[in-house]
Amino acid sequence: MQYLVRARAQTLQLAFVQALRSLGIESDESSEDVVEWAQRAGERLVALVLRTPDDWALLSEAAARPGVISVALLPTTTPLEVCAALQQGFAVVDATESAENVALGIQAAASGHVRISIRTAQSLCGMTSAPHTQFVFSPEEIKLLQALADGMTLRRYAEMNFVSPRTLSRGLRSIAERLGAANRSQLLKLAAKYGLVS
Repeated sequence: MQYLVRARAQTLQLAFVQALRSLGIESDESSEDVVEWAQRAGERLVALVLRTPDDWALLSEAAARPGVISVALLPTTTPLEVCAALQQGFAVVDATESAENVALGIQAAASGHVRISIRTAQSLCGMTSAPHTQFVFSPEEIKLLQALADGMTLRRYAEMNFVSPRTLSRGLRSIAERLGAANRSQLLKLAAKYGLVS
């Protein structure tokens, strides 16, 4: 099997590649397009850190190729994101774990096994049901939700982060639409229910 592991941060990329090498796994380090790489013949494993909707789309496209195992390296393991990845047929690995644990998760996925962190399992066990919409929450969106859940005003958050309150309002509306919330109170309740905030 051939492996391609991609993280946007170079230091993270190197840590993952070195950890895989310690397990006897060589990762293709070419800068070739992920989808083109996945189209080649033979069994292949593609592992991507999923930070944006484009990353999710790229991994989905690679997963559609025959013989490709797709591994979602999630920087935030909320129940919604884990379930979304599993519903798309991705193996899931918590990208915030140590490089060695990420490598073990990738190795398990290649063998057809599931290996998740205790934190991910705990967040999944607390989940009851998820909305049936397509969603991806950025770390910035989760940070905003947590600040609001902690009682911070939108205006104060905007001042602290040098962002326009209008921009934050638009972002909040987008999050509310994805969760199916009608107002801010309902948004925060749903965010708590689905494990996006503590």
